[in-house]
Amino acid sequence: MGHINSHHAWNLEEYCPSLREQTSKIRTHLISTGKMPSSKHRPRVFVAVHHVNWEKYGLVDGWTEIADVICYDWGNSYDQYAPNWHKRGKPDFNKELIRQVESAHHEKPVDLFFSYLSGRWVYPETIRAIGKMNLITVNISFDDTIKFWGHQETSGFSGNAEIAPAFDLCITCQAEEDVQKYAKVGARSLFLPPGANPNTFSALPVPRDIPVSFVGQCYGIRPNIVAFLKDRGISVQTFGKGWPSAELSQQEMNTIYSRSLINLGFGFIGDSTQLTGLKCRDFEVT
Repeated sequence: MGHINSHHAWNLEEYCPSLREQTSKIRTHLISTGKMPSSKHRPRVFVAVHHVNWEKYGLVDGWTEIADVICYDWGNSYDQYAPNWHKRGKPDFNKELIRQVESAHHEKPVDLFFSYLSGRWVYPETIRAIGKMNLITVNISFDDTIKFWGHQETSGFSGNAEIAPAFDLCITCQAEEDVQKYAKVGARSLFLPPGANPNTFSALPVPRDIPVSFVGQCYGIRPNIVAFLKDRGISVQTFGKGWPSAELSQQEMNTIYSRSLINLGFGFIGDSTQLTGLKCRDFEVT
């Protein structure tokens, strides 16, 4: 996940000087809304995350180590690129999301709602409705450096700006200064750099028989750099969505990392060649 733990050498107070101020605001907010959590029991967490290629082991599995998890992955049930998405798909998704949370909460009280969602997917009213069930609501974003607002669409902005104030807490991962964007729209946020779970990624005793590998989606400048290397006789094996090779499971990724002499890392954010940021891959590989 953006999963920070004692295995990492982050000194967050030093790396993010405003952390104390941010956490104080969040604590005050939770107290004022009657949502301040108790440490007396193992929390029950509802996780709304759609697994595409990294989300399950990056955002879901880490929660299972510290909480009882109800995971809602809608799979292929909803298509955000469908022609009728804003008129029918998005309203249906939001109704079903509320129904799923209500059902889990009715079965046994849920303490926290955690999501990886954008304005393209969810309405602010939906998050407020979930919050009124007395759940702490938390959203995480990896794209808000360049997509905080996103595009104006018929059902709202595609980024996080409009939905952010509806959450009790927003986690931003790419740049400390992005916290100020959230503050300007009245949202509470924390800058937490990404990381990797050492219980998920660790070196395997396998032959180091792959000279160079890259595991990740094919987009932006990535294919150009891979082609550049191959044209110069460097053997690069690529894995992930958009490449000829098949996508990998988490176990297969760990094996490829361990077999490779060199793992490529691209720090570009989105399609930009100017903005860079940390990726979970930086920690998974190391």
